[in-house]
Amino acid sequence: MASTKVTARAFGDLARHAEKIKNDQHQSVGVMSAGDAWAQGDLLLVMIPGVPAGCEKIAHPSAQLAPGSTQGSRHRLASLTGLTLYRRTNGTVLDGPVVEAPAGCRVNHPEHGDVTLPPGVYAVVYQRAYAAELRRVQD
Repeated sequence: MASTKVTARAFGDLARHAEKIKNDQHQSVGVMSAGDAWAQGDLLLVMIPGVPAGCEKIAHPSAQLAPGSTQGSRHRLASLTGLTLYRRTNGTVLDGPVVEAPAGCRVNHPEHGDVTLPPGVYAVVYQRAYAAELRRVQD
């Protein structure tokens, strides 16, 4: 009985601590340079110097940056207005779209918080799963 109370208290302490460090508030990044990155859960937004060679423009882009239908995959651009999205023709399963955002962009997520990024070009990179084969983590 005593160990049950200790365990329950430990889980309660852990939950309260997690709430203190939770970062699901809107963030706004003022300045980024090529090579800088912003992590939003299992997705990394890396500022790059320009659209890489070997990319093709996506004719009908989706605002959702990570494939899937779970809540964890709901990394979404707030708007496609003014943005151009590209796909890498020689990419891997870890390469998402490239987002050209001359006026910046906002990426929304219900669990990880929203982020507004400054003007630039961003490569979307998916986190790699710990596995023998190359595959992405699915949040």
